[in-house]
Amino acid sequence: MLKRKPDQRTPMVASTAAATTPQPSGTLSHGASTMMLLGWRRVSKDQLFDAHLRDAFARSLKLMKANERALQDAIKASLASDAEAVRKRRQRVELISKRLHALGLKRQETPPHGDCQFIAVCRVMGFPGDAHEQLRYEVVEFLKKHQAEFEDFQTDGWARYIAKMQRSGTWGDHITLLAMSRMFNCCFKIVEDDEAGTINNVQPFGEEVFTEFTLAHFGEIHYESTTSLADSGRVWGIGVMPS
Repeated sequence: MLKRKPDQRTPMVASTAAATTPQPSGTLSHGASTMMLLGWRRVSKDQLFDAHLRDAFARSLKLMKANERALQDAIKASLASDAEAVRKRRQRVELISKRLHALGLKRQETPPHGDCQFIAVCRVMGFPGDAHEQLRYEVVEFLKKHQAEFEDFQTDGWARYIAKMQRSGTWGDHITLLAMSRMFNCCFKIVEDDEAGTINNVQPFGEEVFTEFTLAHFGEIHYESTTSLADSGRVWGIGVMPS
């Protein structure tokens, strides 16, 4: 009698049943665990980034405060320097004003740019204030014609000096002043702002002059015209003759 062979599927059913048996509550599958681990890593990276961001912000804020303090210190130093410059300027003005007063004169403010010498000369000689460009042109032409008499007073090279001086806005110097004294046969009395109270006379060498004009000279670069103490005191504007 043939005996029935044991059903080979029974263990398989049991295995399948075991595979589909619900896991106890609170136990996570492998996939869920992996997802949570990745999520933890992501959160950790975000938190790490936030920490770096906060640190960078703190450093930037500290740097900004340091820069602000440095800027404030620089502003204070600049203001102090400006205040000192203003104080020295006032001191020089007071010195020259006293010296001019002793001569019966007072200063007339002249625009502080490269044409100041020519403007000042125009004013003291009674030319219109806006004639300074024509005066510069005539001075340069005079220098060209008398190169041998003036070229030794400069060191830039004569051609370069002439090219520079004929440009509007170039500071007039001792050469142009001497040339004007020759052109108008006059003496320019230059009242300096130094402590010694220097007054220089610029006039043609060995020639008799007919008249003299007084200019104020600040810091070896800026010229101002002068007028009598009896004058109305109005500062002439460029292009305006005194009334």
